[in-house]
Amino acid sequence: MPYPGSSEDFSQMVFKLSKAAALAAFFFGSIYGLFKRRWEMLVLLIFFVPYFVLHALYPYPLQRYHSTIFWIALLIAISVFKVSGASLTAQAVSRKE
Repeated sequence: MPYPGSSEDFSQMVFKLSKAAALAAFFFGSIYGLFKRRWEMLVLLIFFVPYFVLHALYPYPLQRYHSTIFWIALLIAISVFKVSGASLTAQAVSRKE
């Protein structure tokens, strides 16, 4: 969250942009991971999606049930960069030889 003196509109805009970026990274990471046949991604999604939907539809949501699975969403979102960086490193090493 921005500093306390910032305007409400600015803080709402930043909050919505961060949510959109996180959601886009999660969906792109999911699709890219499955497209590249990284089956550990499928295992994470099989657990994550039903768990999140079940607790999101519960009439009295509790943060403690959602905070335990956000690390899975983070792993999925950054997995694209991990795979891309590893392939770029391998290409750089092969060019030196």
